[in-house]
Amino acid sequence: MKYRIPEVSTSFFCIVDRDRPDLAAVISSYLSKKGEYLPLFEFPIATTAKGGVPDDHIDEHTITRRRSIEFNVNVLNSIGKIGLPECVVLAGLSANQRSYLTFPETYNILEIGELEDIDFALAAFSPEKDRFLPCAKEELHLGLVVACSNNMKLRVDAYADAIIPENHFTDGLVIIEQIPAVSVVIAINYSLSIEATAIMVEPLEKYERREIELLIENWRLGSDLDYQSLSEKVNRRVGQIPFDEFEFASFFTEGIPYSFVLKDVIPFSYINILARPDLFILNNLLYEKNPEINAAILFSPELFVDEEITFIRGIFETSKYYIKELTGANATVFNLDMHVKEFPYGLLHICSHGGEVPGCTITEQFVDRNGIPYVVEYDLVLGFAPIPGQELVMVSKKMLCRKLDEIEFGSHEFIAKKYANHIFVDMELEIDKQVRDKQIGIVHKDFIANSCSVHCSDHIYQALFDIVSSYHTSPFIFNNSCWSWSAVAESFLFAGVRGYIGTLWNIDTDVASAAAKEFYFNLKDSTILNALHQSRKVAEQTNSENVYIFWGLHFATITEAEGLNKSRKNVCKSLLSSFDRWNEKEKIAPSEAIRQNIKQLAKWDCDQLFENFRTETRELHRELMAEAQK
Repeated sequence: MKYRIPEVSTSFFCIVDRDRPDLAAVISSYLSKKGEYLPLFEFPIATTAKGGVPDDHIDEHTITRRRSIEFNVNVLNSIGKIGLPECVVLAGLSANQRSYLTFPETYNILEIGELEDIDFALAAFSPEKDRFLPCAKEELHLGLVVACSNNMKLRVDAYADAIIPENHFTDGLVIIEQIPAVSVVIAINYSLSIEATAIMVEPLEKYERREIELLIENWRLGSDLDYQSLSEKVNRRVGQIPFDEFEFASFFTEGIPYSFVLKDVIPFSYINILARPDLFILNNLLYEKNPEINAAILFSPELFVDEEITFIRGIFETSKYYIKELTGANATVFNLDMHVKEFPYGLLHICSHGGEVPGCTITEQFVDRNGIPYVVEYDLVLGFAPIPGQELVMVSKKMLCRKLDEIEFGSHEFIAKKYANHIFVDMELEIDKQVRDKQIGIVHKDFIANSCSVHCSDHIYQALFDIVSSYHTSPFIFNNSCWSWSAVAESFLFAGVRGYIGTLWNIDTDVASAAAKEFYFNLKDSTILNALHQSRKVAEQTNSENVYIFWGLHFATITEAEGLNKSRKNVCKSLLSSFDRWNEKEKIAPSEAIRQNIKQLAKWDCDQLFENFRTETRELHRELMAEAQK
């Protein structure tokens, strides 16, 4: 089935403070157009301005500093792909947030501070919208849907009449959990651009996501009461919706697996409303208009008798993809990590074991900078990856904090304490020192909650990265390992993939292989969502029924390549681009440690070119020389 894909607006690019959904909603009512998607990005909190310390400096501002730097990179890359808009709208940004944005002087910047500034700033851009819809702040989400559906602009009015929902029966349905953030407005704008019916539901409570994971685990162990509890959570939000009247439904969620309870009555897809939905939607729309890299990575440490890798290789050989296999002894942690982060690829398929892994629970004392003692309890999972050609071993460490002075992290009691940010910085620095005499308790465990990883030929891969494909493309991931729908998925989603299939629990090996084969067989003439929905038949009447989750948009596809030579050449171009970029970055690296990391990345790119693309590299060099002589 072919779906209509909206055009991305090239007139405006909007950036709004994450905590100002009111500004985002009203601005969207002015600038949105029917059948067009308005790029709207939410800027996370920035607790300090850029500058003064190196970007890798560790203090109480480390997390927000890194997020703000990454946000700026994602914005610039997105604008680079769309093309320079007529106007970049900045709304509600603090001086700290503004300091991270590095726009060229050629950008036309329009800044808006408060709601009362919007009409003066934007009225001239929407002369065709000459009517206002008065709306109270608490109804702005519903108001945006009604206003845009009737070509109106929103006006915040505390005394406005209640908004009356309008039922626009369409083929598609978008369900949105109403968290207090701009991402809800992003979801509404998306639903309007695809002309789908938008329905708002209540968000999750704090730590309810982990509760949901435990309910699934307990149900797998035979607890019908836990399945009933999960069903109640789903039905309380969407139990009255007639899903069978729609062709598809997409859920903007913090992590409720609605389709598990709803039994996949229609094709369901998910968008993580906390994992940069602004970038996620835009990457999907841009890919469908201009597919980027036709290369597939097939990963398997060959742990099973009957695997799908050979079948998938045949599918993508027919589709003229460049195929990079990481199988058997080559399916190492180092190889997977470098290919995920640095190799230009459009698809990654993982065939392996997954799920929670062994580790230990450590209780440790530390003293903050003010001399106040604390006791922290945390889970620790280590991963090891020998680096080829070196005596070094790369160590990955996942630390999951559980309690501070016997109070559970994130609990109501914990939040009420209002701990200062510096306490957690001091805690992290002390834990990193691994001082044995401060560790007052170590308990080794067979499984650490929420420690999901991918088994490789040498150790476990914990997916601790923040970029994929070196920013060259937004790949699609099929992680056909157990329990792969959440922890590992979030690393990929935050890093910028455009789609991800994972499993809700420990899937049966034979079903996993058969479902993957059925999925790829159906993919050629279908969307990712519909191909996955068709493949569900192989799991019917098994303990793996309804096990798969698709984080992605309903219209997403995997396109055929024009030819193998072109596929190889495009990969080569991207590797050369990365190599040049790292060499330039090495010159301005702020520390020796960062410089060495950059040199390792550049060497890896060079090795890939030498080992796999010598012919294409020579051809591209000749083309550049010929172009220079013109």
